[in-house]
Amino acid sequence: MDASSIIRAFVTSCNDVSSSLEAGDSEHIMQNLDMLLGHCSSLDFKNKCQDSSPATKHWRECVSCVLSLLLDARPTAEVAAKALCFLHTLVQNPKLKEWLCKEFQPCSALAVFLQSDVTSDNPHLFVQVIQLLKALVYRRKTVFTESSFAHLVKVLIRHIEEPMSDLALPCLELLNFVLWTQDNRLFIGRLPNFGQIRKLLLCRMNVQNPIVVIHALSALANLPLSPAFSAKIFSSSGNMKQVAHLILSLITSDNPEARSTAVDLFQDLLSQPDRREELLRQRRILVPCIRRILERPPETSSSAFKTVLRLLVVLCNDAELYNEVFFQPSGISSELEALLKTLPALICVDCSSLQTAHWVLTSFAAFFKHLQGTDRLEQNKALAEDVLQKMLGVFVECQDKALDDIYFATEMHQSSLAILSGLWESGPCGKGLVKKSITSSGLLMVLKPYFMSNPLEVATSDTTVEVVLSISTLMLALDSSKTLLQKFFQDPAVASFLSLGLSSTKDKVMQQAYRLLCAGSKPDGISGERFLHALATVNRRREVSLPCIASSTLDSTGRMSEPASSQRLQEPPPKHSRRYSIESSIEDIARRLESGVEVGDLKKSEILSVYEGRILALKNKEEKLQQLLTTQSVMLQESDRLLNQHLCSQTKRDSEIDEMRTFCSQTKRDSEIDEMRTFLRQSERRLEDVQEEHTRTYAQLTKENEAKDDQLKEAKRLLRNVEQQLKQMEECNEVLQEKANRLQVVEKNLEANQKENVSLSEMIAMLQRHNEALKEKLQEANSALQKENSRLEHELTTSETSRQKTESCLQEKVALNQKLTTDLEKFRQMQAMIRNISASTIL
Repeated sequence: MDASSIIRAFVTSCNDVSSSLEAGDSEHIMQNLDMLLGHCSSLDFKNKCQDSSPATKHWRECVSCVLSLLLDARPTAEVAAKALCFLHTLVQNPKLKEWLCKEFQPCSALAVFLQSDVTSDNPHLFVQVIQLLKALVYRRKTVFTESSFAHLVKVLIRHIEEPMSDLALPCLELLNFVLWTQDNRLFIGRLPNFGQIRKLLLCRMNVQNPIVVIHALSALANLPLSPAFSAKIFSSSGNMKQVAHLILSLITSDNPEARSTAVDLFQDLLSQPDRREELLRQRRILVPCIRRILERPPETSSSAFKTVLRLLVVLCNDAELYNEVFFQPSGISSELEALLKTLPALICVDCSSLQTAHWVLTSFAAFFKHLQGTDRLEQNKALAEDVLQKMLGVFVECQDKALDDIYFATEMHQSSLAILSGLWESGPCGKGLVKKSITSSGLLMVLKPYFMSNPLEVATSDTTVEVVLSISTLMLALDSSKTLLQKFFQDPAVASFLSLGLSSTKDKVMQQAYRLLCAGSKPDGISGERFLHALATVNRRREVSLPCIASSTLDSTGRMSEPASSQRLQEPPPKHSRRYSIESSIEDIARRLESGVEVGDLKKSEILSVYEGRILALKNKEEKLQQLLTTQSVMLQESDRLLNQHLCSQTKRDSEIDEMRTFCSQTKRDSEIDEMRTFLRQSERRLEDVQEEHTRTYAQLTKENEAKDDQLKEAKRLLRNVEQQLKQMEECNEVLQEKANRLQVVEKNLEANQKENVSLSEMIAMLQRHNEALKEKLQEANSALQKENSRLEHELTTSETSRQKTESCLQEKVALNQKLTTDLEKFRQMQAMIRNISASTIL
């Protein structure tokens, strides 16, 4: 079966289910879930996820049915486990996890599911929900409803309070991950049991398990603590020293979660100024250990190397610490150079994800930034060329893919821009490297995924607009030919991004949009009026589509949050801003045009007047900047003149300093010679005095040695006597020891015999008691036998009498029998005689 058939079968089985699952429904749904899991684990599905996003209408219905199954259908433990396993399989893919968090509310849904009886009665299912929540909320802005978040915190605290429970550590990890979001921190600070949560985390810092300690520390670092309480934990030098030791030890541990949490805590501490200052006081511990970790990295294919890479990215965000670790007075160590040479190989698309490439490019952006103004960039020219070539290869590989199909694409492009901008501003060497490796066509490859969809029809973040405008500005700086400008400004997406840029609240984005607008409205070969008219048309379309896009809010990373109608922890964005006023004026113009007002009837093109005012303001700013540049050039000329004058005077002073240095060295040498001569005379006098004293001391010591020799001889004689006595005593001790051993053996035998005698006496007493009991039983048996014997004798006498009577009767009967037998015989003979007589008569 194909994927659509499997999904349709599962959706149909879920739609047929009532409020509670029956046995037949559960079996049918479990079969469909097994088929879904098998499809998601197949190689075909993974390849499809790498090429494009499988988030179609069927998959939306499928995930909706899974969440409804968990929340509304009261599933069995087996069905719930299968459903959670399916969600966990989807979360393993970064793009699908992004899609889940963007389209649904998995965190709130899972928090509500924890309230059901099926999870409270099944610890394995509870752990499964916790692991899924950890994967969803780790280092990302999450959305919870207030009720679900309060219940989630309550459940987590209840399990964390039981330190011997197997669920304590997973719950503590989830609490740490959830607190990374600013809104969640503020909400947990308003809970009535916030003091209890704080005390509980402090207690967990005193356990022996370092993983529990690091998670408790990380959670405390993200809690909204009071300044006094925070100072007790993170502003004490002793505590911060222990924290630094804990972080460094766990970064090199074998536990992947412990390594990741240690790097997270290190990043959180560096992001807060007071804690960063206290942490950097431990630089004598941090800098050598971090340098040693970076100089001895593990294999690039291992998970431990990703921890090293994340640590490197964290260092890049702190220029002072990065400079101390990398740039020693003697230069970069050979081990760190070897590490940097292995990093360009990681600039590639890894399973439709550019996160690793983003980390590598971020580290190189910081590295090249520190090389500005020095000759080290020329020394690392080959490394920079390798990085730029790998970057261009990623641009080529991703040019035909949609932006949503590449995870971390915008962030990777930001780090690429940081490298290109840093090299471009570093001087002739950096500009030459950029021009040699990156062309305008290469930058057009970067813009191609952004131009595949209309930014006015989808929710576009300010970061995306800034990236597009920055790349466009750099592209025009590389090549400003008319052919390129015509090809670039003919793309309708350019006007859309310029429209968003001109209405942005960031000055940098507005300046870039203005420069591009000026380049697009040049009269030489390019129709500026037509371009501005297209820009106004785009703005009208954007105003029409604004109500659809405004129903959802965007966070700073470009991820879609939940609809504003549901109760959220986030506050709505302010409406009274500069961009809102411009948009409202454009909306008013569009409304008037739709009502039938002709453009010619207007006094002036009000569509263009909105931008003319902005352009005029920007031109005024440009004139001021031009004046400042003119003033700057004059000041630079003056500074050059003063610098030349200073160099001349400096040369004179240098020659005078050399002469004075020579004179001072000669004078110093003469004074040192005089001092040495004086010191030598004094040393000779002291040596003579010391020699005389040593002679007297030697004579005295000789006498003392002779007296001590006599004492030593007497002591040796006494020692020999003592040794002889000692030998005799040792022999006596040996004899006594042997006797003592024998005595111990005899005592042991005696004790054994005594124990044996006691046991025998006890046995004899027991036998005597047994014999007495047997005698009593024998007497009783004899008396019973005598009674029985007398009874039997009486019966025998009676039976003998009866026997005699019976024998007499028998004899009488025998005699009678013999008599009868004789009579019978006579009777027979008489019969025979009668027969004979009868026979003869007949004859």
